[in-house]
Amino acid sequence: VGLMLLLIFLQGIIYPPNNWDSMTYHMGRIASWVGNHSVSFYPTHIIRQLYQPPFAEYAIMHIDLLHRNDHFSNTVQFFFFLGTIVTITSITQQLGLGRAYQSIAAILAATLPEALLQASGTQNDVVVSFFIVTACYFAVRAVKRNQLTYYCFAGLSAGLGLLTKGTAYVYLAPILLLFAIVLLRSAIKYKDYTYITHGFISLLLLISVNVAGYTRNYRFCKNILGLDKKEAKTYSNDRMSLGLLLSAIVKNSSLHLSIDHTGAAAEVVDTAVYKLHSLLGVSLKDSTINYGNMPFTSRAAPTSEDTAPNPLHFILLLASMIVLLVALIKNRLPAAVILLYVTILLEILFFCGYLKWQTWHSRLQVPLFMLSVPLICYAISIKTLYKRLFYIIVPVLLLYALAVVCFNNIRPFKTTTRLTTNVSVFTPRYQKYFAAKPHVYNDYKVVTDKMKQLKLHNIGLITGGDDWVYPLFTHCFSSPFKPVYIQVNNSTKTTGRPEYIDVIVSFKPDAPYIDHGNKRYYKQTKTTFLALYK
Repeated sequence: VGLMLLLIFLQGIIYPPNNWDSMTYHMGRIASWVGNHSVSFYPTHIIRQLYQPPFAEYAIMHIDLLHRNDHFSNTVQFFFFLGTIVTITSITQQLGLGRAYQSIAAILAATLPEALLQASGTQNDVVVSFFIVTACYFAVRAVKRNQLTYYCFAGLSAGLGLLTKGTAYVYLAPILLLFAIVLLRSAIKYKDYTYITHGFISLLLLISVNVAGYTRNYRFCKNILGLDKKEAKTYSNDRMSLGLLLSAIVKNSSLHLSIDHTGAAAEVVDTAVYKLHSLLGVSLKDSTINYGNMPFTSRAAPTSEDTAPNPLHFILLLASMIVLLVALIKNRLPAAVILLYVTILLEILFFCGYLKWQTWHSRLQVPLFMLSVPLICYAISIKTLYKRLFYIIVPVLLLYALAVVCFNNIRPFKTTTRLTTNVSVFTPRYQKYFAAKPHVYNDYKVVTDKMKQLKLHNIGLITGGDDWVYPLFTHCFSSPFKPVYIQVNNSTKTTGRPEYIDVIVSFKPDAPYIDHGNKRYYKQTKTTFLALYK
């Protein structure tokens, strides 16, 4: 485990941020904040830069500004990964398990494939996982001790989780609901109403962390989450029934049962899912429950941080739920384990019942798998046969995790045609940004070289909703380059004011010239995917 953690840390230093979403909005928004000297909203073609919760990017921005480069951007998720592992072992201890099982918890948390892949990148699922598991930990401590300190940390953890990623609302809802029920029960049982007052303080802290963001979002679109109705509908199920819920659970589960995007295993899983849906009378192509009319498939690249399955952890979780259910029926589970069991069940139901299925849901489920680790440990502790089987699986678990790290799809230590893109640790740093989109590298190199040569400041941008902006501004932490989105025709166009433009970079490079602000800008580069106009 120590070797893997060291490899992940080195991976994050050797490679720059190069995940697709990072190039469009995780790092792209940071370039705008730095250029604007403000985190206020601004006109943009990529609306996700505004409405997505910003905490992880705040942390990355401060580190990059201090170092005047992005060489340590990937370490943010890495250190939150370490914090998550420590917190998971602490929750395991709260369930009454000793050091041996706490060590098992650390191994399970440290070998989750999706977390291993993300821990060397700049997405935010590991960061939000940390805040969700710490909120759970401090909620448990608050109930046991009824000390204000634990309530404060529970509220702050939950608040920072909501400030990090929207999925925190789904995962924290069961935790906060059960927390409130237990506090109310304790207040009535012990006639001690400090449980209520402390809980209220916890809620105030949760809100206070997010009030500035809520206010800014509401002013922008009359919605505290920053989403207009059209945008919100793209993520949430349009309808729901028992059959559709079962469909969602099966589809999400199948993402962890196929460990390759080709081969017999993927074929078997896909066929089984299609047959089950035929029996249910539910269409796998139903756009009301699938994101963006996305066709169903369980096939996933096993070392891609966007889609990697967690097969061994999924099997262990499923087996643990069965073992614990049998123990629950026999009335052999302590209250803390029952509450965590119910929490996991509710999180599964909330996630599948609310969010439209997406092929990259595996990465959004990192918090769920992390929080389930203490349950797996408890199931191992009460079932001898399960414990023996687990010890047999451990070497496979460790070897699989090590392979995932070494063959990381876009940040590999070892390059292969089957699992990784054609990039290596020896590839020039700027070229590494394009591991997921290598065919555009030459065009970006031509445009950025021209930008440096001209010594510019305000760079006008005409982009689509998913274009890579950040590779144009990798030096924004030490140079005056400022992204200015122009010819914006969405709801963000009212958030800024007209600015002088030195040159324009357009991702629609067919035109020989572009008219903007009473000036005509002529194409300066012979490029295909983007072009510079002056």
